Order: sequence, then structure tokens, then C-alpha cells
Amino acid sequence: GRTSDCPVNVYVDKTNPECKASDNAATEWSKGPITITQHCYDGHSGCTNESTSQTFSGLTAEYANINLFDNVSNSTSCRVKIMQDNTAPQLTVDYPSGTSWYVYNCPGGIPGHWTDPESGFHDGKFWVYYNGSQVEFSDNATDSEPIPGLWSTDNNREITCKPGTYKIAFQATDNVGNTSSIYEFN
Repeated sequence: GRTSDCPVNVYVDKTNPECKASDNAATEWSKGPITITQHCYDGHSGCTNESTSQTFSGLTAEYANINLFDNVSNSTSCRVKIMQDNTAPQLTVDYPSGTSWYVYNCPGGIPGHWTDPESGFHDGKFWVYYNGSQVEFSDNATDSEPIPGLWSTDNNREITCKPGTYKIAFQATDNVGNTSSIYEFN
């Protein structure tokens, strides 16, 4: 029989696709959802899709990943900025253990501490009751108004009042509206 040699080109693609520009990346914190489109480049076998869109919802993260694939299953993970905060601020109050409500002896500071590593702390409120009646403050704050400078950088609000036993409630809100509350009175 006859035989002939035919040249055959064999292409091997072991290179991952590249992350190119992304559309709609977050520029400020929100509760979401957010849909981001990530563009792909692969100069070898080509991307399975020139762009991939993904919706992120209910997360608390600054970044997330979108996976891209080429036509021979090489992949890469693209980091995209989602800036999503769905977690309430952490709010703690230092009070004596074994009590169901916070007993506060005036004058002194209110030991409320907050953290919100995502969107950041927006404002705080507190309510103070003395002998069952709400205490009025000199800056005219009420039970539904934030008190200016409620927590400074040291997370403490100083108040002046007559010595006695007080019951207090705290509330902290972050920059996208998530709220934590500690009700320390009956």
C-alpha cells in the first residue's frame, strides 16, 4: 500500500485566561444586590464567554470572585469589588455579670462599644431611664433622636446626672442602615 506523511498542527493551551476590565464594580458600600460583568481575554483557545455577569446578594464583603474559563477548561478567578454590607454593627455594653439589665451609676461614662469593619459606624442612640422616667439631656435629645457625638473615637458618651441607679438601652447603625440594639432595661 501507499503511505503519505501529512503534517498536522497540534496546539496545546495550558495558559489561563486573563481578567480584563469589569463593569459596574462598586464604588461605595451598599446592602446590594449588585451585578458585575467581568470581561475575559485568552489569546490561545479563546474564552468560553467574552464576558461573564454575576449577581451578588446578601453578602458582607468588600471583594468577591468571578471565575472565567477558556475553551479547554483552563480557568482564572477575577477579584471584583462588591462593597456589600449586610451585617449589623457589633455593639457591646460593659455591665456587671449576672444582671439582666444594665445598672448605671451617675455621673460617669456610658460604656458602649461598637465596631463595623465594612461600611463603618454611622450613628448611635441611647435611652436612659431613672425611676421609670426618661432622663432629659441638656442637648434636648429624646428617645428617638441621635445625640450629637454620642460615641466619640473612644466609644464613650459622658453624661452628668444626679447619683442613682439608671437603666439604659443602646442602638448602633452602620452607614448602610444595618442596626444593632441592646436593650438593657425591663
